[in-house]
Amino acid sequence: MKRKILIYILAFCAAATIQAAKASPIPMIDGNYKALMQKAAREGKASAYLSGQVADYIREQIKKPDAKILLEITRVDDHGKPGCHGLRMKFTTPRTLLPMIDGTSKELDMGYFMNMCPK
Repeated sequence: MKRKILIYILAFCAAATIQAAKASPIPMIDGNYKALMQKAAREGKASAYLSGQVADYIREQIKKPDAKILLEITRVDDHGKPGCHGLRMKFTTPRTLLPMIDGTSKELDMGYFMNMCPK
């Protein structure tokens, strides 16, 4: 019985390790989001950590100079025009908590929607 459980645990750990190795790391980009937006429009979703002026501005506003800023872009709808898409752009601070007025804390969750067409 113990041997059977050990085999299941080892199989689970091996599968988890293989999945982690297959997952591509999230890239770092500096200011040009056009390629990331095009990827999201094509594939449905794209994400990258930010560096540069926008990331620096967000860090300054939240008073967390070492925070990692993650941009996740998701295609939310297709418009009637060929190639046009609605995109949701979400900025977060993974593993960096911000103090709230009520005494709790949570990650930054800031976003907006944008339409993107080929021209």
